[in-house]
Amino acid sequence: MSIKFTKRHNPGSSLFELLMTIALLGIMGAFAITALGDHTEAVINTRDQRNAQEVASVFSAAHAAGLNFVADNQLEATVRRILQGGSPKSGAFAGRVFRVSLVGESDIAGAMKYLALQNGQLIYHHDS
Repeated sequence: MSIKFTKRHNPGSSLFELLMTIALLGIMGAFAITALGDHTEAVINTRDQRNAQEVASVFSAAHAAGLNFVADNQLEATVRRILQGGSPKSGAFAGRVFRVSLVGESDIAGAMKYLALQNGQLIYHHDS
């Protein structure tokens, strides 16, 4: 009994197949980038809304503790005071620091689109 070994010739991919694969990947990538571009604005708006909610929540808690962050009825100055923080001098929350952290300078303008000052109160509204 004799065994014959045959050598298979497997040349791999041709240049044409490689170029077609790269072209198809480029087309699919273009569609993916276009689809993701639509979500970028929604993500930014959601981030701004969440920052505004956080600022309004801290304002309400601090106000209930007797701390007043309102600066001459000016929204931006009030938001900046909340970001810096403050602590009541007396009462049950004396010494407790009320502030918003992790909101940067670039986030302030976005958050202010969802905030308003009305009668000395900071109000969050979900539509800009």
